Amino acid sequence: MNKFIIASVLLLLTFAQAQDNPAVSFAFTQNAVDSMKDAFVNYLISKVRAISIPDFHYKNVYFQNLKITDPGFTANNVQASLEDGYVQLSVANFNTQISGSAVLHILFKIHQGFSLTTEGSTLTMNIVPEYNGHVSFKINSIHFTVGAAKVHFSGFLGKIETWIVNTFCHDLSGTIQNKINDVLSSAIPGGLGNVLSISNDELPIEEDGENVFSAIHFPELLFINYTLTHAPEFKQDHIYMPLNGTIYSKKSEGKAIPFSNTIQLPEADTSNSDGIQLFLSEYVFNSALYTLHADGALSANITAKSLPKGFPFQLTTTSLNLIFPHLKSTFGADQPCQITCSINPDYYPNTSILTSGLAFNFPIVCELYAYSTTKSDFELAVQISTDLAMSGNMHINTTNNKLYFNLTQGQVSNSEIMQTNIGNFDMVFFNLKVNVALEASKTVFNQFLAKRGIPIPDIPNIHLNAAHVAFKDGYIEASYQPTFDAYNPDGTAYEQMLEQPEPSSNNFLDYFW
Repeated sequence: MNKFIIASVLLLLTFAQAQDNPAVSFAFTQNAVDSMKDAFVNYLISKVRAISIPDFHYKNVYFQNLKITDPGFTANNVQASLEDGYVQLSVANFNTQISGSAVLHILFKIHQGFSLTTEGSTLTMNIVPEYNGHVSFKINSIHFTVGAAKVHFSGFLGKIETWIVNTFCHDLSGTIQNKINDVLSSAIPGGLGNVLSISNDELPIEEDGENVFSAIHFPELLFINYTLTHAPEFKQDHIYMPLNGTIYSKKSEGKAIPFSNTIQLPEADTSNSDGIQLFLSEYVFNSALYTLHADGALSANITAKSLPKGFPFQLTTTSLNLIFPHLKSTFGADQPCQITCSINPDYYPNTSILTSGLAFNFPIVCELYAYSTTKSDFELAVQISTDLAMSGNMHINTTNNKLYFNLTQGQVSNSEIMQTNIGNFDMVFFNLKVNVALEASKTVFNQFLAKRGIPIPDIPNIHLNAAHVAFKDGYIEASYQPTFDAYNPDGTAYEQMLEQPEPSSNNFLDYFW
């Protein structure tokens, strides 16, 4: 059970870290708790069914070999309610059946089988979180009550004893109630109370040179630190899980992120009834961009083959001469060209999240190469530094579990010639012409992006349906209606999550370009 719960909701979080202000947070509302309850209760019933009730004397009867044959409730009967500091599971007005053997002391000892039914029973248990180096969820109190108890002994003399006990022994229900409560109380420290915990060595682990933390890869090139910044909090309308949220890569281990999260994320959106609410600070995106930039994984080599179909410009000296004057006269007409772009090493890219969407700023350096017929090779035509600003929105496809970006605007500014073999030209007009070209290319570019997406980590045993994305000042809110698979102790989904694949490319753009 421990692996299922934690893998299902990513609650497996260890080792406090320096990033105290959470950049990612989860809120699990009553809807999510109800779905988790439905997946968990059948396991709980199996645990209850396996409980052994000690032999005991009652009046002139010795009850022995007692087993709970039917707990009397299902997931549909159990109510889960969020309270301050805990989740309470409760079930009312159910009938539990217990069977075993009995020794009747009438005139002599008679060995009979028996069945006992507790009528109008109730069961309540409180599940509380603990955080001591790792997260665990424990049952700290459990209580069983019996409205009435009816017993049935087998055999002819058993019928007489059945009538006597059920007619005159009204305190049998209290005796059964006390016995079961004693058993349940003793079962808590013996394992029932620890079914929702996981040890640190079962977690997917990474390190950044100084700290060890829980991590999940997406795609193979990156991994996110989802360590808890502090203990989870149980409130009356939600469970709050604050996570670190820094994104690293294998190559960036030991490299410190030169900034921290300054966005205060909400604990929950009370106007949103979805079961799982995920809040992502713009710091998450900025740490990813910084990591990729530090790794040299944000570069693009654009050739004629890599251009999307229907692109309004071609990579030839004739087509690009509209933007780069003297290109055609220097290299000749219709010569092939290539463009390489990378982040300016003196700066790093950043993201801003606004209510209108995402805004990216890429300080880039681009080199335009043209084919030289005299050298029979590509030769540098011009090297330009510029600020590329892109804005847009995104959506999540829960069918293929990918994140898609849609460009709404792209423009360059602050462009400067760093090196040129085609002479100087006016950079104001250059910016204007490039921005017109970006606007003209937007439709084709979005069609290209619509066929690609960034993979989101799969969460075993959970299905996230009907994703909703909203942009707020400084963060993104994504919410889902979750459904959980019933717990299967032999399942391998969690173990599959621990498998960390090797990157298929060291350039992030290769994953969707």
